[in-house]
Amino acid sequence: MPSAASNNNGIHPAGVVQIDLIKPQTGHKHFWRIFTMAVKIRLRRVGAKKAPFYRVVVADSRFPRDGRFIEEIGTYDPNQEPSEVKIDAEKAKAWIANGAQPTDTVRVLLKKSNIL
Repeated sequence: MPSAASNNNGIHPAGVVQIDLIKPQTGHKHFWRIFTMAVKIRLRRVGAKKAPFYRVVVADSRFPRDGRFIEEIGTYDPNQEPSEVKIDAEKAKAWIANGAQPTDTVRVLLKKSNIL
């Protein structure tokens, strides 16, 4: 069974599972190997020194914190009083439904925004 088509930048959407039939080394006739992609919803720091500002992004967990990402879904400004959180609820819910895992900090922000 081939996997679903990838999106434009070569990264599979969250939740896409690729199942391959491979020859087992010993024992069974068939062995199914399942590959899943670890997609996270996390914070990407873009602020200046001592003035943090974060973008809430969907990224492959193998990429660096401030590196390549799939989609930006919001912002978080801890410098404001109270902290300012703007997250696109529809995009966040769609990514979570597709299997993206929010980090602990993003999970708290999603709860404060009444998205989770």
